[in-house]
Amino acid sequence: MTGMDWTDVRARVAALAAHPGGAEVFGGRLGHGWMLEPPLTAAELAEVEGQIGSELPGEYRSFLLQVSRGGAGRRRESRR
Repeated sequence: MTGMDWTDVRARVAALAAHPGGAEVFGGRLGHGWMLEPPLTAAELAEVEGQIGSELPGEYRSFLLQVSRGGAGRRRESRR
């Protein structure tokens, strides 16, 4: 694991969403609402790495485990 501190990422994304013009940035007009999916569990990350046959880079692994399983912009209504 890395020493990366991800503790304020969700708050920073929320601040961007609340900023005037936030809907115009990063495809916000598409309705993603600046949503972050929940983080992966350790078991889910292990499954992904097993499927690809490689360990992901440390900083990305810590992001996936501590912040979100993807970046802001995933639309919940499109998930099935």
